[in-house]
Amino acid sequence: MAAANPRNLRPSSREVRPLEVEPLMLSWLDGEVVRATLRHISEVPVIALGGPLDATALEHCRRSLEAALRARPRFVIVDLSAVTDSDAACIPLLGAMRRKAAWHGAQLWLAALPDHVRATLHGAGVLPLYPNERTATRAVDIIRLQQQPSRAVPVPEHLSQRPPSSRTVHRSVSPYPSQTRTA
Repeated sequence: MAAANPRNLRPSSREVRPLEVEPLMLSWLDGEVVRATLRHISEVPVIALGGPLDATALEHCRRSLEAALRARPRFVIVDLSAVTDSDAACIPLLGAMRRKAAWHGAQLWLAALPDHVRATLHGAGVLPLYPNERTATRAVDIIRLQQQPSRAVPVPEHLSQRPPSSRTVHRSVSPYPSQTRTA
């Protein structure tokens, strides 16, 4: 009998978390430049923004967020890895996206924050309002872990079924001394 090679063993299903990426992506263009795309990773919408994150990105962000929210997701991830520049307008822009997602019952996550965007949000003191991760894939992985139901502890049978009480207590005396009847 051949000895088992540990390298050929498959990891347990708990360690493997395959991600499902749908091939259909919606895109919003600014001339020839793609400014926003919407894709899904394991049924979590991911909005990837590109180019400068300023007032010119407002319409692309609004349209992509509206498209993402049509499916009523619990989470929406905004991937900022392709953002080339940002200014102070990114603060109200991301704030409006966060509020709109919350109004629809979704939590907005940020992924792959460039240093200039992180510095702008941190300087304004709003960075703690956004859950953020290094990549969109990592954010989806954390979201999936949060969505797993907790294990239910089985209740022993002798505790789950209580027999009805055979004794019924009737109180004929009032608990208040002034209302007790004397015969």
